[in-house]
Amino acid sequence: MKKSGKIFRRLTVLLFTGLLSITFSAPREASAASAKYAAYSENNIYKVGKHRYKASVKNQGSRPKAMLYRKKKGKWKKLLTHQNTYGITVKAEYGKWLYYSVYPYDSDQHLYRFNLKTKKKYLVRRNVRHMLISGNRLYTNGFATDARSVPIYVSGTNGKKAKCITKKANQARMKIYGKRLYYLECTYNRQHTKSTDRLVSRKLNGKGRKVHSKKIKSPSSVLSFSSRSLVYAKPVSGTMRYYRINLKTKKQKRIYPSARRVDQWIRNFY
Repeated sequence: MKKSGKIFRRLTVLLFTGLLSITFSAPREASAASAKYAAYSENNIYKVGKHRYKASVKNQGSRPKAMLYRKKKGKWKKLLTHQNTYGITVKAEYGKWLYYSVYPYDSDQHLYRFNLKTKKKYLVRRNVRHMLISGNRLYTNGFATDARSVPIYVSGTNGKKAKCITKKANQARMKIYGKRLYYLECTYNRQHTKSTDRLVSRKLNGKGRKVHSKKIKSPSSVLSFSSRSLVYAKPVSGTMRYYRINLKTKKQKRIYPSARRVDQWIRNFY
């Protein structure tokens, strides 16, 4: 019962505010992506393929400093430093480039990339929550401090020539299957008190919008999706019920996931 209550409280935060802790799990189902995505382990350590990175922050009064280390021959060696930054999150490796986010303020996340050969860093895009790379394209969605939709941009892998393909995305993770980008499209009522999510996809150039799921209205919330199914939670009489929708047949079935499974969905998706 304690676990059930804990999950219900956690889902309630998700359902009514749309603000969850930022997570670092790799979008493993993005089959078309050629980047190696970072997976958070513990103690601010990230695994990217065979490489290991560790983030560290030092508070110097009102001027915090964030540092990133890379493990080489069993020892941690400093790779880069950002002044006036409250944290670093490793995102992915793509060829000679390391992608990571920095937090100059509590609500901002800026995406950088670091050339592992020349040891130089470059700002890619501001206000980035999640990213995907497929071919020569970078896909990024934003981060909102309140309950609202965010844009998705497609650009070159350096962040240049960015094009907004939607302004109505949920802050949940995007995924790539085959030659299409999947994400949750989020809209609100006129009073901005209720939201509706739909699973949609677009071609990798941002065109050809296609709807895949029925409307998921708040306080219900999507927990996970693939190109074949979608899982969502619905509060009923103080408890959570879980449903899986078959995107091909459009039929839904009630499911009974474990507390651990639900927690994993939330951490990996938001």
